[in-house]
Amino acid sequence: MYMENDTPGTRMRNGSAITYAGTECERSTAGVFISSNTSMEEKDELPSKPIVADQEFTFAMSTSHVLWGGNSGCSVTATFTPKANETYDARLYTRGNSTSCELFIVDKDNHAVPFTKPAYSCVHTLNGITHNGIGWYKPIDWGAIIPLLLK
Repeated sequence: MYMENDTPGTRMRNGSAITYAGTECERSTAGVFISSNTSMEEKDELPSKPIVADQEFTFAMSTSHVLWGGNSGCSVTATFTPKANETYDARLYTRGNSTSCELFIVDKDNHAVPFTKPAYSCVHTLNGITHNGIGWYKPIDWGAIIPLLLK
């Protein structure tokens, strides 16, 4: 799983891949997190994981960024049916300071693999559930933080 972010500058980047039991975002009994990484580079990879062939596989890739004024992120949930003896790359491209992101799944020959995606991502963000591929932003509530800092 590969993630690329075009947002320049120093910030904490987090990336994760999460599996779901089905297209309705049910939690998977096989484990929720496929992989995650904190303090990612602008281009980074998550470790490979085996998946079951010939069964629908639903997963989400998500990135988030810790900014001075708040937090932002973007995610895409997708479902496809992997084939036996095949390898796949899932690639999440984040654009415009997380205002949008795009997911591509390719096989070992770099051919596009068809997948479906619901209107909303299964990933819960600081702003709740968001549209697939549409970024979110949550400003820091300084009114709540400053009194804590002054104590």
